[in-house]
Amino acid sequence: ALRTAPDSGAAHYNLAIAYAEQQILEEAREHFTQAAQLRPELTSWRYCARALVPAVFPSSDEINIFRKELSSLLDQAARDHDSFTLEELSTSKFFPPFALAYHGGNNRPLKEQFANLFTATFSAFESPARRPSRRLRIGFVVTAQHERLFLRCMKGIVQRLDRRRFEPVILC
Repeated sequence: ALRTAPDSGAAHYNLAIAYAEQQILEEAREHFTQAAQLRPELTSWRYCARALVPAVFPSSDEINIFRKELSSLLDQAARDHDSFTLEELSTSKFFPPFALAYHGGNNRPLKEQFANLFTATFSAFESPARRPSRRLRIGFVVTAQHERLFLRCMKGIVQRLDRRRFEPVILC
């Protein structure tokens, strides 16, 4: 695609994703950066290169450095009042990295930073008229190709939630 259309932001972005999934992070970073330059209106693309996370870090110190840099990146996005469209977020690779679970740290602050950053995008979907009850809403986000795993691991938990107290919402 890049041979035919070297200035295609989408082609650079897709190639970056392919590299990232193979853990070829330098090339992924380069193509995410190029894609963001070609499509500056897609805010999340600017952050993808800096949010790349290796599957394995050489040391705990490097894990801590990555986490601090990710936190700084999210702080910068919040200070810049960056906004995202729902369509952009649904296809973007800018989200809390799954690998955080393996860092041995408290992930809540980083996930809260992501949540705060994306609140404006999703707040348009929350209105009192849409909430039929005051039950506590519990959301589950199931990413692409993880549907079966979610059902296998979480089906029983979701089925056993007390519907008088909780309103489960599953987003795929």
